[in-house]
Amino acid sequence: MTDCIGLTSSIIENRKFGNIYHGVSPSHLTRSDFYTQACIASGLEKPQFLNEKVAWKQIESKNVPEVLAYEYVYADWNKYFKELAD
Repeated sequence: MTDCIGLTSSIIENRKFGNIYHGVSPSHLTRSDFYTQACIASGLEKPQFLNEKVAWKQIESKNVPEVLAYEYVYADWNKYFKELAD
């Protein structure tokens, strides 16, 4: 929620309307990696996933750093989940 609010505030404060902003972390985890790590960090059972093509599903957040110069608070999900698990 922190980055969601930060991105929204940055758009409003900098008056950078009319662009498309994908509010996604620069560290790209696959859906299965993200939810598996989240479950491990939370002490929950690992989820099961169907094998599917994932390359075309990755979204880049290009306008966020280039247009807004916004720096994500949670830019590295691997680091975040590791800290939660420790």
